[in-house]
Amino acid sequence: MTHIPNPTGKGGFKDNPENRNTSGRPKGISITEMVKEALEEVEPKTGKYWKDLIIKRILLKATNDGDTTMLKAIWAYIDGMPKQSIDHSGRVDGNIGVEVSSEVKDAVNEALKQTLRSKPRSDD
Repeated sequence: MTHIPNPTGKGGFKDNPENRNTSGRPKGISITEMVKEALEEVEPKTGKYWKDLIIKRILLKATNDGDTTMLKAIWAYIDGMPKQSIDHSGRVDGNIGVEVSSEVKDAVNEALKQTLRSKPRSDD
C-alpha cells in the first residue's frame, strides 16, 4: 500500500496515543440488538407485542394521516427502490482517460511483473 503523507503533520494517534482504542469495539449488546429484543416484548397496557404496535402505527400514519414519506418508505421496503438509469451524452470511443501518479504506475507494474513471474504459462 502506498503511503500518503499528511501535509499538515497534525492529527493521527502518533501525537495522542491515549486516544487509541487498543481493545477494539466494546463487547456487549448493541443498541440495534437492544431495540430488536424490546420489540419482541409485550406492551403491558395492551398485551400486544411492541413490534405489532409499531407496524400498526406506521400503516395508520401512511394511510389515515396521508404521510407520503411513510408511504414511500413502506413501498421501498416491500418492493425495493426502483432502478435508476443514467443518461450519458457525449463522445464515447471506448477509451476512458484516467490520470495516475507515477508511484501508482510503478506499484501496478511491479505487481503485474511479480504475478506474471509466479504463474506458469499455459502455452509452454
